[in-house]
This record gives sequence, C-alpha cells and structure tokens, in this order.
Amino acid sequence: TITLDVQGSLTVNAEVTVFNSGTIIVENVGGVVPEYGNGFPVGILILGALDNSGTITIENVTAQTVGIGVSFSANLSDPDNPQLTPGVLTNSGPITIQNAGYESQGINNLGVLNNAASGTITAANSLTSSTGIRNERFGGVLGTITNAGSMTLANSGDGDGRGLSNAGSFTNSATGTFTINPS
Repeated sequence: TITLDVQGSLTVNAEVTVFNSGTIIVENVGGVVPEYGNGFPVGILILGALDNSGTITIENVTAQTVGIGVSFSANLSDPDNPQLTPGVLTNSGPITIQNAGYESQGINNLGVLNNAASGTITAANSLTSSTGIRNERFGGVLGTITNAGSMTLANSGDGDGRGLSNAGSFTNSATGTFTINPS
C-alpha cells in the first residue's frame, strides 16, 4: 500500500492515467489554479484520468479552494476547430472532502465524473457559502456526472452553503443514492 500525503496539490496531466488503489491525502492550503473554471486553487487537478479504487481524503483548509477539480485540456493548434478533451474521474472507493474554508468546493466538475456502484463520495461543508459538488458548464464544455454508488453532501455552515450546484448533466442511476443533508 502506498500512501501519498500532500500539502498543496496533485495534478494528473492530460493524456495521463493514474490508477489509485492506495491512499491519497491532500491538505489543500492553496493548490494549483486550473486554466479554465472558477480560478480557485485545487487540491487534485484532473486533466487526464484518475481511476480510484483506493481512499482519497481531502481537506480544504483555506478560503476559496477546491478539493478535486475535474477539468479539461484544450488543443488550440487549429483556432477554427479547438479540440477539448475532458478529464475523467472514475471512482469505486471512498472519497471524503471536508470544506473548512470560506466559499470552498468539494468537487468542481468540468469533465466527467463516474461514481461506480461501490463508490462513496462524501463532501461536508462546515463554513459559510461552501458547495459540496459544483457541476459546471464552461463555454462549449458540459460537466457530466453519473452516480451509481453513494453521494452524500452535508452542510453545517450557514444557509448560503450548497450541496449541489448543477449547470451540467447529472444522472443518478437506479443503483445510486444521492443525499443532501442540511446539517
């Protein structure tokens, strides 16, 4: 078993696939800022593919941070026909994200997030104006989430927090459980 304990950020680059069956722990105190999206520093940035069957634990410690950013890469070699390739997070293990910073986000998705039947994603907002999962639309890119496992989003901060902010495509499969707890 390999444990990766990072204070800062981890990036999965475009055209790269990382298979995790161990443990990844990220204390996000100001990670990498993705080229596209909201501009918040990200603990784990996925431009390629992350296939997780292990355990991922992330704590967003500072304000305006994102635990996992599933984004996309852009090939602009032909400006008339840009090629956009979504990052992909496939999860079949437990992912736990604690948003302890003001306006933090557990997952910001501009790519593809697949939570398998054995996958569990938990995002807890403990301070004001945080969001558990933000599924975005950015230009011609549509974030896509498919849940066949369990997703739990909990808000214990003020009333301005959100469990899910969805501007993309969200499918909760027949085997999926999706829960938002207000406190």
